[in-house]
Order: sequence, then C-alpha cells, then structure tokens
Amino acid sequence: GEEITHRFARSPVHMNAINLRDVIQPIDGGSVRETIQVNHRAVFEQKRRLKRRMLVFLNHPNYGWGIRADDMTPAEELRYFEVYNGHPGVRNYGDDLHPSCERLWDIVLALRLGKYHLPILYGLATDDAHRYHAFGVGRINPGRGWIMVRAPYLTAEAIVRAMEAGDFYASTGVTLNDVSFDGRELRLDIAAEPGVRYRTQFIATSRNAPLDPEPRLDRDGKPVEGPRRYSSEIGRVVAESSSLQPSYRFTGTELYVRAKVISTKLHPNPFRKGDYEVAWTQPFVPANGDRD
Repeated sequence: GEEITHRFARSPVHMNAINLRDVIQPIDGGSVRETIQVNHRAVFEQKRRLKRRMLVFLNHPNYGWGIRADDMTPAEELRYFEVYNGHPGVRNYGDDLHPSCERLWDIVLALRLGKYHLPILYGLATDDAHRYHAFGVGRINPGRGWIMVRAPYLTAEAIVRAMEAGDFYASTGVTLNDVSFDGRELRLDIAAEPGVRYRTQFIATSRNAPLDPEPRLDRDGKPVEGPRRYSSEIGRVVAESSSLQPSYRFTGTELYVRAKVISTKLHPNPFRKGDYEVAWTQPFVPANGDRD
C-alpha cells in the first residue's frame, strides 16, 4: 500500500492505494475534485496494466478542512473514504461550521443516489498510526479503527475482491457476527461482550428529502462563504434497537439505509476522551434502487 500524499492549493488531498506493485507519484489536478480523480485514475491504470486487484480510498476529509461534500460527490471514481480516522488531528467530528465525516457520508450518499445516479460511497475506519510504543489520547497509535472483511482466504486478492463488493464493515471495537441484506431487510448479529450493552441506529435518507443546499446567511440575511448546509432530512435515524440481532425492513421510500452500532464500552485507546466503541455497516439500497 501507499499513501498518495498531495494537496490542491492549501487543501490536503491524501489517498491510500491498496495492493499496488509500483509507487505512484502524486498527480496535480485543477481542483480538489480533479486531484482526487486523476490520482484515482493513476491507480486504476496500474490495476488495468498489471491485471491485479487494487483499490484506493480518500483519507480524512476534514484534515485541514480540505475536502467538502461538493468535492466528493461528483468524483465518480471515488468509491471509498474514511468515515473514521484515528489520528488526533483529523477532526472526525467536525465543528460548528463543518460537518462531521459521518455527516459528510450521508450528504454524499444522498446526492449521489438521489440526484446524480452515481455509485455508493463505502466507509472505512483506519488507525493512521505513526507511533507504535507510547499510547494515549493525542498520540498517533494503532488499534483505534479498522475494517472487518468477509473473505474466504487471507490473501490480498480475496480481501480486495470482498471490499469491491462492499462485503465489509468499519469498527472501533464492536464486532458483528454477521451483516446480511436480502434486498428488503437489513439484519445484524452483534457479538456481545459480557456487561456491555449495544444500541443500533438505522440511518437513512428518503427519496423525497430535499437535496439542494441551504444558503448560509449572516445576521443581516446576506450570503456568506463557508461549507454549504444540507437538510436535516439527509441521514436521519429512522429506527433504533437494543437487540443483539437488530433488523430494519425497508419501507420503499429510502435511497439507502446504513446501520451504526454504539456500545457502552469506552474505547481503551480513544481518538477523543470519552469515545465509545462503535461499528458502521456499509449503506444498502433497496432491491429496486438505482445502484448496487
């Protein structure tokens, strides 16, 4: 693997390529979006040339506030991004002006599926570890986030093939025995730890949700610069469950549904003090949806 570490103007644009053979030098683009696209294409070209499975994902979009939903949505090459990154400087949770990475995920999913008819964006959790001996909040440690992949063999080929199919979930500690979807119902089987409780949120955006951004105005009602705001109807919690085998049956109105499992167990090596262990499934679209 390789981190393709680049930027456009003052915006960091970092991507990770998996199962490469040859180093890829960062390529300049004419915008943040184009920088994402041209570097993805460089990986795809090596994949085509070597006839070898590879994939590439966008790192920590809120690092340096470098990447917005508007940059990610139209980049059709983009299929994976980090919904969670363990580096203490990446601003996973956003702030008053910037959406969290999870909120970005819902905005991009809603726009891709509901407006632009583009493929699903898959979410990963990663460590972004740089130091391996001293552990603690504010340090850059391994063991904060990872993905769990359903693969028959522990090989690069099998793992990448499963990731290409979206057959994986992201976690900071919660383990799922199974995630299944039959086109109409999403089911989870949570591997419970003694003394730990779990709450599953099913998060969706309706086909009727407003997708156009809301204007950002100052106190005088004049437009101001800044990240665009989107409707609270995007990425709503449509059901919750405390069962160890929670499920959600689609109503037919959803663009997609994804699940987030939140435990009562504090993360032993957290991104931020007070974080609990969680897991995120990939988004699923109904059987009659526009995209797989």
